[in-house]
Order: sequence, then C-alpha cells, then structure tokens
Amino acid sequence: MAVLEDMPMSSKLQARDEILSHLSPDGLPFCWLSKTRPRFCHVICANVFRFFVINDWFEKLPGVYDFLCRMLETRAYLHGSRYYKNPDWFLYNLADLCARHPQDLQLQRMRDLLLECVRERMGCNDNTLGAALRALSAQSLGLQSERDLKILLDQQQLDGGWELTWLWGYGTKDVKIGSRGVVTAMAMNAIQRALV
Repeated sequence: MAVLEDMPMSSKLQARDEILSHLSPDGLPFCWLSKTRPRFCHVICANVFRFFVINDWFEKLPGVYDFLCRMLETRAYLHGSRYYKNPDWFLYNLADLCARHPQDLQLQRMRDLLLECVRERMGCNDNTLGAALRALSAQSLGLQSERDLKILLDQQQLDGGWELTWLWGYGTKDVKIGSRGVVTAMAMNAIQRALV
C-alpha cells in the first residue's frame, strides 16, 4: 500500500485536499472519492491516517486516531472489512506508521495497543498473506514472529515464490484482486528482515 512517498509535494497536497473533501460526519475518510459512494473501511482509514501522519498532517484528521485506537482496543478489526477480508492489513498499516515515527509520543497509545494485538495474532493461522503481514508488523514494532516466518518458509514453492493470494475485493460484487508477486515480495521482505 503506497503512501505517496516519491510524489512531489503538490501531488500530496492535492491528494490530501481530495481526501479531506470526502469525510464522514464523524470526520473519518471515506473509501471512494465520490459524493455518491459514501463507503467506509477501517483498513483504508488506517492507510489514509498513515499518509497524513507521515506528511505531518496529524491534526487534519482529529477524530481518526481515537477511532483507530478503539478498533484496536475492542479488536473490532478482527472481522476484516468489506474490501479487506484479512484483518492483518489493519495491523500492518498501523505498525508501519509506528515504525516510521518511533519516537512520536502522540502515537504511544496506538503503539502499546499494536504490540498487544500483534502478539495475539502471531502465527494464528497458516494464511500466507496473513503470515507475511503479521511478520512485517511484528518486525516494524521490534518483535519477531517465528511462527509466521516458519509458515512462510514452509509455504514457499519450488520456483521460490508463494501461491496466489487474494489481497482485497470489491464490496458489492464477488470480484477479488490477487497477486502472487505482491505476496512473494512481502514474504521475501519479512524473511530478509528476520536475517538482519
């Protein structure tokens, strides 16, 4: 999931302003930048929040931090979302944010909750995408998930890659977007990080 790192600031500002023009009454970002499709997804919300904090726009989304922390506290993210069935996407986005801002005291509550949630999820199933997301999340928080690394190593195929995995899907149609390449890149990243 991109956070527009290599984009010029003018493009980032344009994206920010477009997102801010499509917020729910509670100040949470909608999935679609369309007034006719007011859909919400907590995984997309986490990714938007990550983009905003990385660019020092924390204050532009005042209610989002508390919302995301409540999702962690209540474990509501475990149900997945309409678009992202795997709950580990949520943890991955937030763990990546905390890794990018390790000394940010504004994120301390989230960091503490993430440590709990990531520890609870380590090795919880043998889903390849989930194992890669959990391993990367753990590493972002200074942990190692040996169980998830073992899952990844056990599921590596003869050609060095991993099986096709569904990354996300459309809400109203049974259309799923999958990628063998993305999962392979994530798994390799997790394994390489573990060796450092």
